[in-house]
Amino acid sequence: MNTTTFLLNVGLQLVLCSNIIFAEKPQNICQDFKFVLDEDVVNDHALDGHVFQRHTVKTAAQCHMMCRDDCLCVSMNYLLNVKENNCELNDVGQKKKPDALKVKHGAQYYDLVRSYTVEGGRKYVHGKDRCVNRCCEPNPCFHDEECQEICDPNDVRFNCTCSANYIGERCERRCYRSCKDVFETGVTASARYIICDGQSEPFYVYCDIESESDYVWTLIQSFSLSRKYLFHDKPFGDNYPVGENLPEKCRWYERINIRGIQCYGCTALTGQRDGKHWYINSYTSIEHGCQFNGRPGMGSSEYNFGRYANSRVNTDHRCSSSPSSTTEHWFGNKKV
Repeated sequence: MNTTTFLLNVGLQLVLCSNIIFAEKPQNICQDFKFVLDEDVVNDHALDGHVFQRHTVKTAAQCHMMCRDDCLCVSMNYLLNVKENNCELNDVGQKKKPDALKVKHGAQYYDLVRSYTVEGGRKYVHGKDRCVNRCCEPNPCFHDEECQEICDPNDVRFNCTCSANYIGERCERRCYRSCKDVFETGVTASARYIICDGQSEPFYVYCDIESESDYVWTLIQSFSLSRKYLFHDKPFGDNYPVGENLPEKCRWYERINIRGIQCYGCTALTGQRDGKHWYINSYTSIEHGCQFNGRPGMGSSEYNFGRYANSRVNTDHRCSSSPSSTTEHWFGNKKV
């Protein structure tokens, strides 16, 4: 029997049992791991986009042991024609992500086949039996967040419940509430940070913490004039359409500077029509009784700071002087 034939008939089975106190009596929960090289395999396929760890091994059986011993592992890719990092551990399987299973010649895809039983051989019942698989011993969740063990053969074996301050599979990443929150935790460098909204959904924003001693600034939009067509019909409220239609009216500004015409603590004609970008109307501002007068040095019409539609562009305005000119919008928070 040659080596290849031998490996194809190797089978591994491991049963791990835990004794717990539940419903006022001891109860055994057993994890049964099964691995047979010529079973539960999809040849010339690999799960794409869900690898969280790679190892260098000599056999698929060793890759299985790596997956079995990592509570985040649900499936594995074993690469036959690769010597380094040929064992890829996935945090999901084909049952949950069938579209992620891709053709890859020379690869073998394996689910981590396992089952859970209660004492006496009865099958584990979710919601009735308490899951104990020792994956929360010690706690794998960062920052002492809550860990819950899971006995689902198609899922990871534990779940971390993160507080509002952290995100990630193991609560490993800090999630701030705002750029001001970033500053108040002691951070002093301007950079991209992860911000969470009211539903703890994370997204990246750029925080300017350094440029002004009294303010922290949050960048909410930045685009060049050459890409204005992507933005001039996109309102600020595009993702949260409450009050996105702002009729043109005189609105107060701490400071405005358009083509060198400056105004401090004054009003300027501002609007955001349905489905259009926010803007300042320099040309008719004074006609509507606003304090800012943007007419000197301009043509027949001009919009500023985002609504650069049609011919409403003046090259004397720094934000629209050339195709590479950039318009940015920021929110500011006082540091103290």
